[in-house]
Amino acid sequence: MRLNSDGQNIWSEPRLLFDGKKAVLDPRIESSSDGGLFISWLTGDTTDNQILEFSKFDWDGLMLWTNPVELSEVTWDFRPVEMISDGDGGVYIFGDYEGDWIVRRVNGYGQSVWSSEDIPLFDQFSYISSELSLYPDGQGGFIVSCTVYAGESGFMTGLMRVMPDGSMPWGDDGS
Repeated sequence: MRLNSDGQNIWSEPRLLFDGKKAVLDPRIESSSDGGLFISWLTGDTTDNQILEFSKFDWDGLMLWTNPVELSEVTWDFRPVEMISDGDGGVYIFGDYEGDWIVRRVNGYGQSVWSSEDIPLFDQFSYISSELSLYPDGQGGFIVSCTVYAGESGFMTGLMRVMPDGSMPWGDDGS
């Protein structure tokens, strides 16, 4: 459903993304800098057999790509999913892959931007205890924060900056 500034429905009916043959869970939406929007969702027939899918839509609710992009394999536990615009028509998408936080940058055509599709975040810590907080850095990258467990030092706030090319000027431990 899309509403205008007066609260009136712009679309004549809700847009349905799927044919109902599989469960669809945990949809997330992020606007893109070129006027569209990205939607990610989990689909599958059981909680053990879920796939993270992703697509780009125009503001009329029409899918711009022929098929959704599959961002995960069946073995991934990619929850919760967060997204933030990259300021260039694409998006950064974040999730938990087998206990590790990862980020992938996808362009407006559904293609991975980085040669290594996924970049681990805070991978030197044994445990991340909170969801990520994401902030654009004003230069096409982002800053992320969360609570991490640092062994004998206990729980700490982790802060990391990732540039558009996937580099981390503060180091992969936030320093």
